[in-house]
Amino acid sequence: MADLKQLLCFSCLLVSVYCDYNADVSALVARIEQLELRDAAKQRKINELEDANVELFKQLDKRDATQQRKISELVEANEELFKQLEQRDVVQQRKIGELEAKEERLSLELTELKVQLELKSCECDKLLDNGTFMDSEDITDNNRKHKNREVRMAPEEEIAFYATHTQHDILHLGANQVLTFDNIVTNIGNAYSNYSGVFVAPVQGTYVFHATVMGRSVHDVTHNKYAAHFDVDGSIYSRLFGSAYDQSSQMLIIDLNPGQSVSIRNEHIDEGFIGTHYTTFSGFLLFQHDTVGVVVGK
Repeated sequence: MADLKQLLCFSCLLVSVYCDYNADVSALVARIEQLELRDAAKQRKINELEDANVELFKQLDKRDATQQRKISELVEANEELFKQLEQRDVVQQRKIGELEAKEERLSLELTELKVQLELKSCECDKLLDNGTFMDSEDITDNNRKHKNREVRMAPEEEIAFYATHTQHDILHLGANQVLTFDNIVTNIGNAYSNYSGVFVAPVQGTYVFHATVMGRSVHDVTHNKYAAHFDVDGSIYSRLFGSAYDQSSQMLIIDLNPGQSVSIRNEHIDEGFIGTHYTTFSGFLLFQHDTVGVVVGK
């Protein structure tokens, strides 16, 4: 009987232990399930944050692209505006040159008329002193003789300029952009504009121009060479070509009519040159054409 009781007690103990074990296992399983649910929730939040970051980066990329387009549009608009201003300045300079040339022609014509008037006055005084008069045919023939006595007179226009640049480094030039020499040393006749960098011929004549350029920033596409040229009313004449930090010089002798323009233009985009007194532009009137007057006498 005692063994049976012990066996029953041991069995009860085993059942109690088994029940406690099952309870612990159930609690552990429930805890694991809670942890898994919490981990899944955290993972969902992480995924949501990653998606939000991806969308944010996409929006930032779109905004950056939009801003870049606007910047490019503004740059192009500014370049177009500068071109229009340069063209307007050239047209205005040409008109000024034409008006000055017209004023000079009118001045010469006025001088000729004054001389002819003095000649006629002298003829009339002689006729009155001699008490004789000439008929209209004799007067016409006499005037014709005086008109044939035409020679060069009237002083020529004084035109000369020399300009350099106030800055040392002039970078990021556009293709075919005018090099503006803004530091005027000499400008007799005011035919050169330090705002546009353009010389406009005020009178018809033969002109001499000289330019020296020292290249600054160059690119592989130009084989490390800097290039510029003389521009006369849109036509290319003498070219300046050299290595970086080397000076290139050219002289141009050309006949110009009033209003024609001369400038130095950069050739390749995003180039640059060294300014101050390393890069210069100068020119002068060698001699003027068609300065005709009247000489009194035989």
